[in-house]
Amino acid sequence: MKIYKILNNNAVLSRSEDNREVIVTGKGIAFQKKTGDEIIFNSTCRVFVPESGEISQRYQQLIEEIPVEYIDISEQIAEDARRTCNKKIFDTIYLTLTDHIYSVCERYKEGIRLKNDLYFEIKRLYKPEFAVGERAVALLNRTFQMDLLPDEAAFIAFHIVNSELNEQSTMTDMVEVTRIIQDIIDTTDEGLPCTLQEDSYNYERFVTHLKNLAQRVVAGEKCGGDNDDDELFFTMCMKNPEAYGCIKRIRKLMAEKYRYDLCNEEQLYLLLHVSRLIRDAQAHQ
Repeated sequence: MKIYKILNNNAVLSRSEDNREVIVTGKGIAFQKKTGDEIIFNSTCRVFVPESGEISQRYQQLIEEIPVEYIDISEQIAEDARRTCNKKIFDTIYLTLTDHIYSVCERYKEGIRLKNDLYFEIKRLYKPEFAVGERAVALLNRTFQMDLLPDEAAFIAFHIVNSELNEQSTMTDMVEVTRIIQDIIDTTDEGLPCTLQEDSYNYERFVTHLKNLAQRVVAGEKCGGDNDDDELFFTMCMKNPEAYGCIKRIRKLMAEKYRYDLCNEEQLYLLLHVSRLIRDAQAHQ
């Protein structure tokens, strides 16, 4: 790989074998180098392949404004998320997370430490991402000799979850998604005589389904129309009266609080999930 633009001593632009623009970062890789020189890779080097020209431009600007140590540690956290969360993570994570990490460290120097109002919800609903956040906090504390609050793990997890949605999503959207999920889970818990098993595989599937539903609500996407599954839905309602009672409460919540009408198809999916959760809870008891 050759250098075709030097951003600073620790970052250069180059091109991949398929002629895509890439950003290569690493301590001192551009020191005493010039355009056209070969890049000499070392153990600190990372190759970033932007998904769009806009992200490339924004990342280059970030590199010019923020010290390399914050960019490097943010890349480590982002790569941890890519390895362990088993979901597509958009490249916007490198922008939002780097800016966040830098701001956290600057605030810490000023004695400012923020509490996260959604700490318990994030820890409960986004377990893989929260685990990355915890490792990130340990890494930040170790690297910069800080003592961050546990709340910071939730902030970092939130950035990761947000980057899993799409390139257009915002943190405001993610807050609303989280609140919708928590409201539905609370409504589910309230009406059942048994305690849901949060560590079960079926609970994890239920939360994943709620994430997708909440994202559609926030995006303003209408629920699919009633279809040939109507007969199956009514049959399942008769067979699972406890679960159906729960679904009616969820539908009322969504209509009154979020102005969103759940069609029979969506209610059927929720009914199937809640039925499994009830069976799991009864078996545990």
